[in-house]
Amino acid sequence: MKGKVQMTMLKKIFTDGTHAHAYLFYGGEGGEKKHAALELAALATGHEGAGTQNPDVLLIELEEGEENISIAKTRTVKEFFSLGSHFGGRKVAIIDAFERMGNAAASALLKIIEEPPENAVLIIISDHPAALLPAILSRVQKVRFSEEEMSDEDIDKRREMFYTLREIITAHDSQRFALVEKISKGNDDVFPAWTSFFRDCAYVLAKGCDAFLENAWYASEIHDSVEKRNYSLSRVRAIIDELVHWGYIAKTTNANKRLILENIVLLF
Repeated sequence: MKGKVQMTMLKKIFTDGTHAHAYLFYGGEGGEKKHAALELAALATGHEGAGTQNPDVLLIELEEGEENISIAKTRTVKEFFSLGSHFGGRKVAIIDAFERMGNAAASALLKIIEEPPENAVLIIISDHPAALLPAILSRVQKVRFSEEEMSDEDIDKRREMFYTLREIITAHDSQRFALVEKISKGNDDVFPAWTSFFRDCAYVLAKGCDAFLENAWYASEIHDSVEKRNYSLSRVRAIIDELVHWGYIAKTTNANKRLILENIVLLF
């Protein structure tokens, strides 16, 4: 498990009773963070599982067919913490895919983070922390589960892709299509790279700290793109949604990647 070091640290502070009341788990792969959160919740409450198996652990995640975490589920967290502990100890709420929580729901949760009930622990999980509200990011203990840093070669490759992306952003439509045709040939990393760029744009627009950007080494260029295009946060989030959705389609089907990208760049 890549998060072995992180889990060792977390287990120690929970055993010592010096833990924080709210955590953000980010980085890593697949269900690694969720598995770690449940493991930590078992330690915190003294019992395995969640829900009916362990009433002191609440797990909130996207159900099949859901696109966003509703404000109703945020209220569930508040109600959960308002009740006493079943086993007489800590209570832990875990929210997976937190970036899919709307602003209204996230703002409602912020009140819980600011005034946490006694013996309450909140763990939010996100693959895209730059998309979260800065007010929440500033109030949670951040735990990164990816121990792998980008190599110089990977950074150079991404820098080249970002250079082309910035050309596309400032170009006219006809020039954009020519650049898209060039970048779409044999490049499977374009969707995650572009998504990463615009997530950083969203974080800049939300007044987040540059140190928390996914591509902190490209911070000045990201700020420049945001200012020159006069992006709004809602517009950038719409671009991110399209990239995530169509990136999945491109990866799992034989859809024409060039045509997909041509439609997406019209949003730029």
